[in-house]
Amino acid sequence: MGGQTSTNRGGTHAYSDRIIVESGTAGVHYIIATAKGENLKSIKYTQGKGTEEVSNIAVATVKDGTNITFKGATQFLGFETIRTTLTNGVNTDKDGKVGSNTHKTYFIQSLSSTGITQTSQDITASTMGSTYALYLANFNSLNKRMGELRDTTNAQGVWARVFNGSQSLNFGIQSQTIYTTIQAGYDYAVGFEGANNYIGFALSYANSTTKAKNVSEINGTNRGITSMTSNAIEFALYNAYVQNGASSLNGWSNGLYSDSILKFSYITSDAKLVGATASAMSNTAFTLSEEVGYRFLLGDQQWFITPQAEVAFGYLSRGNLNQKNGIYTLNSTQENIITLSNRIGSDVGYTFDIPKEKGFQAKLYLGTYFVYDYLIGGEINSRTGIGTQSVLTPFTSSAKGVINVGTNLEVKDNTRIYFDFERSFGGKVVTDYQINLGVRYGFGEKGRGVKVVKGRGAEQVEKDKMIEIETNKAPLKVQGDM
Repeated sequence: MGGQTSTNRGGTHAYSDRIIVESGTAGVHYIIATAKGENLKSIKYTQGKGTEEVSNIAVATVKDGTNITFKGATQFLGFETIRTTLTNGVNTDKDGKVGSNTHKTYFIQSLSSTGITQTSQDITASTMGSTYALYLANFNSLNKRMGELRDTTNAQGVWARVFNGSQSLNFGIQSQTIYTTIQAGYDYAVGFEGANNYIGFALSYANSTTKAKNVSEINGTNRGITSMTSNAIEFALYNAYVQNGASSLNGWSNGLYSDSILKFSYITSDAKLVGATASAMSNTAFTLSEEVGYRFLLGDQQWFITPQAEVAFGYLSRGNLNQKNGIYTLNSTQENIITLSNRIGSDVGYTFDIPKEKGFQAKLYLGTYFVYDYLIGGEINSRTGIGTQSVLTPFTSSAKGVINVGTNLEVKDNTRIYFDFERSFGGKVVTDYQINLGVRYGFGEKGRGVKVVKGRGAEQVEKDKMIEIETNKAPLKVQGDM
C-alpha cells in the first residue's frame, strides 16, 4: 500500500496487487491490507466510483456469477491491531472500472487502528517497571545499612556492605529481577551520655538483570523481555542518633534511636526485547526517609525488643522508552512516580553470653514488619507512529508483609560484622529473598558514649555500683568507750 499511482491501464489507477477471480468454489475469503503508518488516514473510497477514480484502491475483482465474496479482517501490525474494511462488491469490468456488470470489484473502505495491543502495553510496563523495582530495592533500614551501632566507643567509622536479592514483579507481564548493591560509607560520632550521634555519607553502585516469560500476540507471535540490565549510582547523607538501650536499671529512658537519610540516585536501563528493539532509558531519583525506634533490654539484658517505624518519601523522574518493530514504532513515557513508603514492626533478639575476655560478642534477631507503599503518578502514555495512543497505570499502591532474621557480631571492640536475610509476601513487588552482609570498623578518639556491660550478671554489676555509691555517701560512725 502507499505505492505509486499507475496510469497505464486505460485510465485506471492501481495502488496494490489485486486478486482477479474468473472461477472457483463459492465462499467467503478475507483480505488483510498493510500500509505505511502515515498513509492510513488518507485511505478512503469514493462512493460509486471504480479504479478510474484517483485513490480508490482495488484489492479483488471477481467474475459475476461465481458466488465468491471478499471481506476485510483484522491483523497485528507493529504494536497495534489494524482493521481492514472493504466495500461490498461494486459492479465493474475486469479492470475495476465502473460502467460494466461483468465483474464485482472490492475496494478498501478504510484502514483503522483498533488500539495498541494489551501485550505491547504489558511489555512496556514491565520494562519500565524494572527500573522502579531497582529503586525500591534500595529502600532499607539503619540496621541493614550500618549494623549494630550501640555501645561503640570510637568517634570515626568506615563501613561497607553488599546485598543481593531476587524480586518477582507484577507490572504488566510477570518478570523476575536479580539485583546486587555495593555500598560504603564514613561517619563521625559525637558522644553523649549513653548515646552516640553519627553524621556521615555513603556511596552505592547497584545492578539488576530482569527476565520475563514470553507471551503471545493476537497473531501467535512471541513477545517478551529477553533481558534488561539496569545500573544505578547513589550518594547519601545520613544522621543517626542511637542510645544504648532502655532497661529497668535506667528507668526505661535510654532506648531511643533515630535515623535520617537523604539519598540521590541516577539509574540507567537497557532492554533486549523479543520481537522488537528498544532504546536505553535513564531516570534520576531522590529519597528522604526517617526511621525511629526504641530498644528495650529485658531481664538480665540478654534479651531485647525493638519496636520501630519508618516513613520514606521517594521521587523517581519521568522516563522514556522507544521501541521499534520493522518500520513501526512505539514511543512511551512513564510519568514521575512519588512513593510514600510506610513501615512498622519490631524485632526480637538475644545477646549471647560470651565472656568479655574472648574479644567477641554476638547477637541474633528476628523481625516482622508491615509495609504499605502509597504511590502517586507513574502513568505510561504510549503512542505509535500511526498516532494510536494508550494510557496504562501499572504502578499502584500496595501492602506487603516482611520477615527477616540476622546477626550482629562484635570483634575486638572496634569491628562489627552484620548479616541479614529477608523476604516479603504480597504486593506488586515481592522480595523472594535478600541477603545482606556488611562490616564496620571504628577508629580515632574514644567517644563519651557509655558502654553497657554485656552478658549474664550485667544487672548485678549495676546493683553493685549502686551499693558502692550509697556506701560512700553513708555518714561515718565513730565508736568509742561508753
